[in-house]
Amino acid sequence: EHPFTMASQSWRCSLCDYALNPYDVLNCDMCGESNQPSPSAENQISPSSPQAHSGSTGARSQHSRTRVEVEPQLPHGDKCGYDVEIFVDQNRVSDHICSICQCVFNEPMCIGCDMGHVFCKQCLDEFFKDNESKPCPLDQQLVQKTNVTPIKYVERLINSLQVVCPLQYQQTAVSNDSNGNDDVKVNIDCQWRGSLCDMHTHTREQCGLFVLQCSFCGVEEQRRHIGKHIDMCDERPIPCPLHCSESIKQRLMDAHIDDECIANQLLAMGFPDNYVKRAIKVYKKNYGQLNSRSVEVVTEIIIRLQEKDQSKRKIKNNNSDEPEQTIPGNKKEDENSEKQDKISVAYAMKEAGNKLFKEDKFQLALQEYEKAVSVISNIDETKEIINLRCALANNLALVSHKMKNWSDVVLWCQCALANDDKNLKAYFRWSEALLMTKEYEQAIQVLYRGKQVVSDSSRLDEQMQRIESLRYRINDQIGFSNLVR
Repeated sequence: EHPFTMASQSWRCSLCDYALNPYDVLNCDMCGESNQPSPSAENQISPSSPQAHSGSTGARSQHSRTRVEVEPQLPHGDKCGYDVEIFVDQNRVSDHICSICQCVFNEPMCIGCDMGHVFCKQCLDEFFKDNESKPCPLDQQLVQKTNVTPIKYVERLINSLQVVCPLQYQQTAVSNDSNGNDDVKVNIDCQWRGSLCDMHTHTREQCGLFVLQCSFCGVEEQRRHIGKHIDMCDERPIPCPLHCSESIKQRLMDAHIDDECIANQLLAMGFPDNYVKRAIKVYKKNYGQLNSRSVEVVTEIIIRLQEKDQSKRKIKNNNSDEPEQTIPGNKKEDENSEKQDKISVAYAMKEAGNKLFKEDKFQLALQEYEKAVSVISNIDETKEIINLRCALANNLALVSHKMKNWSDVVLWCQCALANDDKNLKAYFRWSEALLMTKEYEQAIQVLYRGKQVVSDSSRLDEQMQRIESLRYRINDQIGFSNLVR
């Protein structure tokens, strides 16, 4: 039986004062016997025979000589553990130092040697990186990576110790000294103090010295300065001050206002600021993001909004003798206003499509017409809506005819006739599409159907004669080729 005392969280021999490892089964360096001390014995395991451990003088001198001669070669390691200086009571951690990184244990792990030496988990990961079987850094005993085990109670002990903020030792500031000299580095203090287990939460979520990265430009700043940096960051998108509803980087804002801002262009045309803001809002709600072609559409919306407001003022002046009754938040009036906004957008898109068609930009015109159709697709049918849908369908059929998309021509002609079954243009273009696909019988049937409902069918008669003559000519050619064959 060996006498052991526990002092400062370490087990030491009561005779030779030699520090023994407290983390695993203890082996006496003098006689080789093992003992597992119990801290519940009031820090002292009373020996039944103190001389049993002391042994002979030769054994004691051999023990001392072994300690002098063995100088273990420690691997070089970065700081994987905690700096001793952050602990309030540094004496309590003096016996919990990793021999590789020379720091307080971070996730202490027993390497599995007979002496039970303990190191940081990250240090051992780096130690066993190139080979999973290596000699222990302290006693050169061959150990396996698979034998490494965590020491949980030591980890809990270290995590419960009081520490100060570690960032205050990493940060410096430049100030003037008493003699007026510049560039004098002084420490920046953080007054936080708490347990080690709460330190990470403090540094990452609360400490003003923690370095954050700007999400716009990537520059790193301390948390206490990051807000000011973001406000001044040239890469941060900000809304256009002219209410064009575009977010532009601060460094590009001046160029945007001078060259690209649609609101600035409309204001330069003389339109009032309130109408420009309303028109852009209506456009974005029903149409989407602004682009280079949006000026014409927004201009048409502004004109229609002005006309609508003028008509309202005239009606109000005519009924000026009657008391004015306003119902705040009237749902019906809001719905009517939204409906009128959508109609204004559809008319503006139609006009933009007409201009693109005249410039032979058929694909862009097709897109404008299709978006106009989608804007008014969910509006209750009125005479104005029906006429607008029919006009848009005829325009889409015409553009599809120019692009030689014959199936689309037939589709849009049918849509136009669904809104107005007496539409002459729809019958004519439908027959044209069937003629180009050599479906002569169906084309004649479409024209015959149109003649029954259209009042002035002279144009349809001419188209029917043309198709019939073409059909007879083709049939004659087929009959002649068969005869020759």
